[in-house]
Amino acid sequence: MHQYANKHGIKYLDLNAEFNSLGIDANKDFFDLGHLNVWGAEKTTRRIGEYLIENFKFEIDKSPERANEWRNICERYDNYKAKMTKNAVGDKSTK
Repeated sequence: MHQYANKHGIKYLDLNAEFNSLGIDANKDFFDLGHLNVWGAEKTTRRIGEYLIENFKFEIDKSPERANEWRNICERYDNYKAKMTKNAVGDKSTK
């Protein structure tokens, strides 16, 4: 994939190559063999956000309506994460 992206001038972020720098722990950050759990998803999402900001330009809608939408999204996520933390086993609940 990386070779194809380079050959065609496509920006490409290989998160598999960044597991160590992201602090991904195979024993704590995966739901199963192929899917990240909420903690692993937070780590990778943070990196994707950084990559997007570094490589692309975005127009930001700072309207009160958009801010309210984001507050609602964050509240739903926080509730979901609290549920996952409550259901976690071992030291995952300390994240």
